[in-house]
Amino acid sequence: MSLAVLAGVMFLATSFLLYMLPGDIDRGFQLAWFVNLLIVGGTIFTSTIFNDLGEKRKSIPVLLLPASTFEKFLVGWFFSYIVFIVAYCAIFYLLLFVLVNLKNIQGNHSAMISIFGPGSHIYWLVFSLLHSIAIYGSLRFEKLQFIKTGFIFFIFFGVFIFFNTFVISRLFNKPVEPTFIFGPARFLENKQQYIVKLPRDGEDLLWANIVMMLVTLFIWIAAYFRFKEKQV
Repeated sequence: MSLAVLAGVMFLATSFLLYMLPGDIDRGFQLAWFVNLLIVGGTIFTSTIFNDLGEKRKSIPVLLLPASTFEKFLVGWFFSYIVFIVAYCAIFYLLLFVLVNLKNIQGNHSAMISIFGPGSHIYWLVFSLLHSIAIYGSLRFEKLQFIKTGFIFFIFFGVFIFFNTFVISRLFNKPVEPTFIFGPARFLENKQQYIVKLPRDGEDLLWANIVMMLVTLFIWIAAYFRFKEKQV
């Protein structure tokens, strides 16, 4: 049922936006739409994967199921991560294939994107991080998991940006624009804007990717122990 609803929403939204655009369907737009739907749909679905644990009557059969705690958690993780990604990509490409070909019949020359091209690991890492936060929130809160998790996430995100901007301002001894960690620092000097940023070489990107993967793994482990607490 969730996949059917997701397919319907994707079909209506994608059809509306693509046919509002004149001419070819830009690949950049396709990628942005793919990533946005992946993140929004994936986090909403993940935040509901352990909904039964929020209600006592529904949680009893789940907790008494003759399986180990790890197996129960792994099933929820597998469906909300692996199965969702496979199903989402299949639905997205099916809809995109139909819509692009309908566009091309009208005389356009659009081509479909590849979601595994150069640099594609970035949005998969971001999705994995947000998935870990969503699955932890689904176990931390009993009701309105998605709303509560999103509220806490954006508060933390805002506080983190504020703290990072404060530290950079102290380092430069002058006010800088709000910036995120590892992001460029922008400031004015004699009415001239300057940008200071880290070199984007392979080692820097590899280090950032490793940090993101470790944080994601840590939150997944924390979610498992939260599930284990409920089992006890």
